[in-house]
Amino acid sequence: MSIFFTIFLISTGNVFAVQVHGPPEGYYTHNLAHVFFIAAILFLLFWLRKEGGENKKAWRYFRLSLVFFILWNLDAMAAHILKRRLPHEALYLPPNPFDHLLLGPFDWERLAFYITHFDHLLCVPAMFFLMQSLRHFYKAQGKQPLERL
Repeated sequence: MSIFFTIFLISTGNVFAVQVHGPPEGYYTHNLAHVFFIAAILFLLFWLRKEGGENKKAWRYFRLSLVFFILWNLDAMAAHILKRRLPHEALYLPPNPFDHLLLGPFDWERLAFYITHFDHLLCVPAMFFLMQSLRHFYKAQGKQPLERL
């Protein structure tokens, strides 16, 4: 089986991690995906509103992760919208992403655009609470958590 997989990998051409779609379809599709993600999480929160019988801590962590994922999606959507509102000359985007700059003069839109790019402050807690909930669900099964590497 692994030989077939190796042959498949060797025989394929370029595989790109990011597929860029031209404007405006890519922008609308991407933001629509954020909307569907939020709707799915809200549905899950509604469905889970009565859960938490035996393992309240795990369900609480899971709900917290869902709330942070909603906040992250809202933040990402705001960042996308604000980026489209910025004039082209407001961003200096050389090939090296570590050299990207937001150029002044700084008004409320540019500051909001800058602040929305701290989305890791919402996404990392979401993943942390998700992992904590999974750990507590695993412990509830009577098994010890996996040892850390």
